[in-house]
Amino acid sequence: MEFSAAPETLRELSQEKQPIVIRGVPVPQILTSDKLSQIPRLDSFPLADGENSLTLKDYRLTPAAIPDSNTGRPILSADKAYLLAKELALDTWTAHTIQDTLYEMTGAFSFATTFQSRVILGGIGIVRPMSNFVCILPIDGTYTVSLVSRRSETFLPRQWRHRYAKDLTINDTPMVGQINFIDIILRPGTMLAIPVHCMYCLQPSSTDFHSALQIDIDTPVSLLSKKLDSFAY
Repeated sequence: MEFSAAPETLRELSQEKQPIVIRGVPVPQILTSDKLSQIPRLDSFPLADGENSLTLKDYRLTPAAIPDSNTGRPILSADKAYLLAKELALDTWTAHTIQDTLYEMTGAFSFATTFQSRVILGGIGIVRPMSNFVCILPIDGTYTVSLVSRRSETFLPRQWRHRYAKDLTINDTPMVGQINFIDIILRPGTMLAIPVHCMYCLQPSSTDFHSALQIDIDTPVSLLSKKLDSFAY
């Protein structure tokens, strides 16, 4: 569907609890490699906790040299992903640009809905979202999002988190042939809204600089589920 038509149809589509592709979505240019190069105060922003962490400048200048750039392990730790979004005022951008459209997906819980932005650098292997919807909007680079069938979870390897679905082999799980997933190509300006518990992974098209904006749409119930899930891992 087109972003311009979203207010008229998005509420109805969201009730089906299926992934939704929205084209023509505005893009926050602040998260491109070129714009980040103009903010030297963020050059030393750490990608993870620890004194020896690699920095945002390291990934921007030599993305292929980052240890996790060829795997599905997130380059940014969870807390750094949120913190960098705040540094770039992405919550404010969301509120002033697309939040009214996102409200259409909240249904009867709009009064208790919260939005939280985070930055994605590189790719992310298989995860199961706990938010009502997780919206992925590529900013710099092309991504392939693999949506993994719920019925396939039984056939995934024991350690499936942060693995790319298409890279799994019989060496990982003897039932690899039973794992079903659908690939969706996302480019800047195309946003994918993924409903709760729909497993997915986000793989960049190359080891060049890739960035995306993730927006979690939550209710008090989903926030509690996320908190409990964090204790499990």
